[in-house]
Amino acid sequence: MKAKCLCGDIEIEAADNNDVGLCHCDMCRRWTGGPMFAVHCGTDVEFSGLTPARYQSSDWAERGFCPNCGTTLFYFLLPTKEYIHPVGRSVSR
Repeated sequence: MKAKCLCGDIEIEAADNNDVGLCHCDMCRRWTGGPMFAVHCGTDVEFSGLTPARYQSSDWAERGFCPNCGTTLFYFLLPTKEYIHPVGRSVSR
């Protein structure tokens, strides 16, 4: 899968995954404006372009976004080093 932020300064590449999950927690709803539809991408994720900005939103996770346009890019689980991407940013090749 490939994804880009709104301005195109960051591109993400990860293995294809068609399993979509949902999170309805308060934090995900504040971050995305509704339930977060997400794809688990594991640990093998590549970024090109700008380095994503990170915000540690809890003891166990960070949320990533483009420092230029603010696009939400990923939810990162600190203990497992796993990336979870919003479905709207992930498109199959």
